[in-house]
Amino acid sequence: MVSGSTRDSVIASLRSLRLLEKFETLVCAEDYHKGKPDPEALLIAAARLGVGPQSCLVFEDTDMGIEAATAASMATVKVPPPWERFSRGRSRETLNETKSIHDALQAPRGQSK
Repeated sequence: MVSGSTRDSVIASLRSLRLLEKFETLVCAEDYHKGKPDPEALLIAAARLGVGPQSCLVFEDTDMGIEAATAASMATVKVPPPWERFSRGRSRETLNETKSIHDALQAPRGQSK
């Protein structure tokens, strides 16, 4: 997980969603100096995970985040905020994709539904 928020805030949010244990590493505002669209935070996350940037898939909700991932040579998936998901005439497929992502995050580590 890479976030521009403080570690305390990220941990509290993930804990309240019961997702904290799903993330092997957290890179938070205290861990880097240059914010998005600079790729620094994403590259730190990849290094901590011991994987090359080309092996990473970034789920991002902002254009600046997509720019950062692209600059880091990482593949991206744009996840629009809920209020945009259907406002652009998106179909029921988007809802199913969103549910699939949610189900994958809810599955125990190493398993998928």
